[in-house]
Amino acid sequence: SAHFGPGGKKRGETQDADGDGRPDVTLVYDDAGRKLREEVDKNGDGTPDDVTTYANDTPLKREADSNGDGRIDTIVHFENGRPAREERDENADGRFERVVHFDANGAPVRDELDADGDGKAESVASYRGGVKERIEEDSNRDGRRDLVTTFAGGERVRSEADANGDGRTDTTIEFSNGKKASQVEDRNADGKPDARYAFDADEQVTSEELDADFDGTFETRASYRAGQIEKRATSGGPKSGPGRTEIYGEGRLVRVEIDDT
Repeated sequence: SAHFGPGGKKRGETQDADGDGRPDVTLVYDDAGRKLREEVDKNGDGTPDDVTTYANDTPLKREADSNGDGRIDTIVHFENGRPAREERDENADGRFERVVHFDANGAPVRDELDADGDGKAESVASYRGGVKERIEEDSNRDGRRDLVTTFAGGERVRSEADANGDGRTDTTIEFSNGKKASQVEDRNADGKPDARYAFDADEQVTSEELDADFDGTFETRASYRAGQIEKRATSGGPKSGPGRTEIYGEGRLVRVEIDDT
């Protein structure tokens, strides 16, 4: 049904969009008949849970209660009639911890998450053409990014982490088809790799190389099958002593070979 003001101008309208016999959409117009406000009752409880305001028939802001708890949890800001920024309260705690920015085509370009509510985003995702390209994370909440993951075609291809918090990358993971394929670690912060791992298509380790004394040589090498160790060999030397090879069966040590030559 429609409501008219002086001069016969339509000032309001109600609609029954779902056909249940009760109005669930309310439209409000200005003196010129342009839409000012749209209220939608999506869950049928008689109270609007999705409200959009307009100027010159163009949307400006949308506020929604998507979970039906009576509180706004989604706010969309428009520019030139298109979504430009969306704020979300995803855990229903009353704080809008996620902010998504959109391009002129409505595709996301930046996704910021402030999970702890300190006013600083711990995770920032960047997109190109709506496809994720990069995520920067501050996992220890010190205000610095310590994990950066890059994507290609929406799948992870590389992660670089600062595990010890010294501001430098010390762990690098390469991905294949979105799954971990290799991992390299610098455990003593000298800028050189000290541990290397390879993984199968199920992300189970297949090989391990360690430079435990940080002399630049990987003296320990191990091989795995289905995630269980099969063999570990440690080369001998003046510091490490005789070489040692450990043979495993079903993950248990069954034989040790010593090379003291």
